[in-house]
Amino acid sequence: MIKQYFYNLFLLLSQTLSVVLGGHPDRSVSQRTGEAYLSHKGKNNLKEKWFTNQMKLIDYIFYNKLWHLEKNHCLNSLDGEANAKQLWNWAK
Repeated sequence: MIKQYFYNLFLLLSQTLSVVLGGHPDRSVSQRTGEAYLSHKGKNNLKEKWFTNQMKLIDYIFYNKLWHLEKNHCLNSLDGEANAKQLWNWAK
């Protein structure tokens, strides 16, 4: 349960940072990075290299250093944050 709490907190911080950087309030930095990587993939330009390296860094930190939940986190996050869960349901 504590692991889930910190995952949710990290997601909040990621979405907050995304908003500070001009993004949608319901999108995380990982999601925006995955989208940017896919939109620049194969163009062999500076943006492609930047987002490829950014994605590799986020994936490395997320998988190797934090939760070991998933590889390719940035691309997987495009389907939504499937690992985010409510800890306390106020309706019950």
